[in-house]
Amino acid sequence: MRIQKNGHEIASVDDWFRWAPPKRGALHWRDDRSAKELAKSWFRTDTAQAPFELTSLLNRTFDSEIVFDEAEPECTVELDDFEGETRNCDLVVLCHAGALRMSVSVEAKADERFGDFTVGEYYDKKLGSSSNVPKRIEQLSTALFGRVPNEQIRSLRYQLVHSAAASLIAAERHDAGVAILLVHEFISAGLSFRMLKENAKDWAAFIRAFPKLADAEVRRNQILGPVSVPGGGYVSPSIPLYFGKIVTQLCPAEFWIVAIDHELQLSKDSNDTPQRSERKDSLQALLSAEIPKRNVRFIAEESKIGKKTIASALADSSNPKIPWRNISMTDRERDRAGITEALKNRPGHPDHETMQTWIEYRIPEDEIREGFFVEQTLRHGKGATSILMLLGDMHVDAVAQKLEQMGHRVSTDHSLFPVKRWE
Repeated sequence: MRIQKNGHEIASVDDWFRWAPPKRGALHWRDDRSAKELAKSWFRTDTAQAPFELTSLLNRTFDSEIVFDEAEPECTVELDDFEGETRNCDLVVLCHAGALRMSVSVEAKADERFGDFTVGEYYDKKLGSSSNVPKRIEQLSTALFGRVPNEQIRSLRYQLVHSAAASLIAAERHDAGVAILLVHEFISAGLSFRMLKENAKDWAAFIRAFPKLADAEVRRNQILGPVSVPGGGYVSPSIPLYFGKIVTQLCPAEFWIVAIDHELQLSKDSNDTPQRSERKDSLQALLSAEIPKRNVRFIAEESKIGKKTIASALADSSNPKIPWRNISMTDRERDRAGITEALKNRPGHPDHETMQTWIEYRIPEDEIREGFFVEQTLRHGKGATSILMLLGDMHVDAVAQKLEQMGHRVSTDHSLFPVKRWE
């Protein structure tokens, strides 16, 4: 396996930056950001080696052992005869499975968007100027989709359109029989969960713009395709195109998520009923036993704003003190997210025994809140390897699934709230 740039051998992460720095140099060469993490993923040992996430996915997809030959970071690809813009691929990898030669164009991402513009936004921005962008967009759209941009194509991220075209052009340039456009996403604490979600949505929309994949279920750690494109200009119609995505979790944490209700979690009060007081004692006993056992280093709690909770008191009294944060959305944050009215008017009915409201079923706005819980926890618990979350029972499994999809290890506890109040 050889990595090189303009004849220079790249034998380390430092060499990568020396010979193939990102466009903005040291500004983009930082831990937890995509340019440097891509380099680090190929030098996890003393020699260049394809990341296991990529190797295992290709082996599984093509049912054959993949042999990696060479790679070039910051590989420039001319898209057409027009003057100006070329495509800068983060990494082009050549490999083979038996006699089948493959070209993999890797786009590295943390939570950066797929470019600044959609196809339509960029087209309209340059229309009427001396720029060749409108002609380039029309040519690339015709080569990939067989038509000039319609509303669906106009809504796609422009970066993905020219990345796909560049993947096919690079494959033909290297006499490869298969082209793969692969997104390598690096997830670390402190990234924007909202931006990650937007990127996932944009990636899925792009893949589904190809008629053969219109109904595809788009997930991480998968390869979809192949599709055949009409071709035109520099884009070959004879090379099958695949789409893939792998995810690297840079700092996986251990999450323990405890299901609570919003009265149970509050510190004990003289007005508590005997039953409520007993249940609070159970919560305190559970947390007191498990927090040291699990070596919890951050506590995130969905609780009533301004109220002292059992968990926050335990965090304060721990030695050393454990950082604690209320991750509930404020009224202003709910307003900003556009979910206030839906939450106020959600279906439910009173439980006259407990004097609480039983939620009848989940609504789409719950997922927005859960995304907020995850983002706040990862942002403020940055660096913690063991995290306790206390959430309303309805949110526990949904949040656990999101965290597991990001590569974290998660266990849940519904023991204090065995009765399900929602569907």
